[in-house]
Amino acid sequence: TLFSGKDEGIPDANPVWCEIWLLCGEDNYENCDNTEESNNNFKAVCSLLKISCNDNFIHFKERIVKLIRANSDQLASLIKCLDTIAEIRRFEEPNSFFEKLPPGGQKEFADELFSRLQYDFSNVSICLLDTGLNSGHPLLSGSCEDDCLQAVNTAWQASDHDGHGTEMAGIALFYNLKERLLSSETIMIRHRLESVKILPPPPGANDPQLYGDITKQAISLAEIARPNNVRTLCMAITEDNRYSLNDGTPSSWSGYIDTIISGADDNTKRLFFISAGNVDFSDMKGGYPGANIISPVQSPGQAWNAITVGAYSNDITISDENLKSYHAVANVGELCPYSSTSKIWTSKWPIKPEILC
Repeated sequence: TLFSGKDEGIPDANPVWCEIWLLCGEDNYENCDNTEESNNNFKAVCSLLKISCNDNFIHFKERIVKLIRANSDQLASLIKCLDTIAEIRRFEEPNSFFEKLPPGGQKEFADELFSRLQYDFSNVSICLLDTGLNSGHPLLSGSCEDDCLQAVNTAWQASDHDGHGTEMAGIALFYNLKERLLSSETIMIRHRLESVKILPPPPGANDPQLYGDITKQAISLAEIARPNNVRTLCMAITEDNRYSLNDGTPSSWSGYIDTIISGADDNTKRLFFISAGNVDFSDMKGGYPGANIISPVQSPGQAWNAITVGAYSNDITISDENLKSYHAVANVGELCPYSSTSKIWTSKWPIKPEILC
């Protein structure tokens, strides 16, 4: 009854970071002047219960907020020992915390997560069609073998020239890396990564009319290398809509992808996820969600047989002091301000995206 948030956020046997909201006045909450005393009492109880407690606190008019790392049993003991707990919330660490760490600090977190990784591979794989993959990263190295790293043109090499493919690999393997870094649980990896580079390093560029054929070549390379894999294809690369009709009309790329997925040419059906593409910055003046409405899903995301993926927002905490007067554009669970839609498409075309992640 004291926990605020979704039930799945309630800690179990593994300790997690939680916000403890304390009543800081007895009869008159308007005069919350005993913050130091309340803070010291709280820290003393946490020490007795062997609960990790952050020294800092936030002081509101009627509440003190403390940060602790505790499991379910420790929280139950804390509630029995203190009658000033008003609320318990799961702490959401902003991504910027990790991004702002010095390289040594980032390496410590990565090494700690690496020590908790265990592998129990089946023949399931996620194949990324992207800018390549830097497989030497310690968090990725155990999940991709050399024959799973390829490029449509061998002259491009299979390594990542941009960083996008490697970042996508992190999502494909860990989904939410922040949660994995903050956890203390063993992470079991059961699927392998595959990468086929479909974009040349700068200053090279593919001929747009060949995108469908390049996609087909990439898939063939992966299937020849590991013919027995149960494979999910993932492509988070889209085409600029500048010269398109933008009404959902199939492009040569999306049409050929529909052929590939349906198995019309080789009787092999495939599972293919494609990103919806980002809202164009020039449309941002349309506001939210106006910009999302007038920014159509980018090709080849209009493919009928593909699962097109958009985005919703969960991280809305703004911790940067320079941005304290700003607020999040979208609330938790709402459409991400960067996510394109099919709102302006004509009604004969599919509704896209199918899912938001």
